[in-house]
Amino acid sequence: MQNLILFWGCGKIFKRSNEDKVDFTINKFEHLVEKVIPVFKSIPIQGVKDKDFLDFLNAVEIIKAKEHLTSKGLNELHKIKQGMNRGRE
Repeated sequence: MQNLILFWGCGKIFKRSNEDKVDFTINKFEHLVEKVIPVFKSIPIQGVKDKDFLDFLNAVEIIKAKEHLTSKGLNELHKIKQGMNRGRE
């Protein structure tokens, strides 16, 4: 798991209490935009996950434009979230 931090150059690892599992998280928005998204843009994503990634990119653009600070922007993010993963028709 430490190799994930080395690869991405960011992130943290948390051990779950009372479980034999760990979580790798990237919490800084700028790390997501500057490090993670470019990697996934360079890799062709297959199937429905490509649509989820495009929705995710739309959500990131809303946040970058600070539109998430308005009720309209929050509603748009909620719609995007509802349509992703198992919510996709």
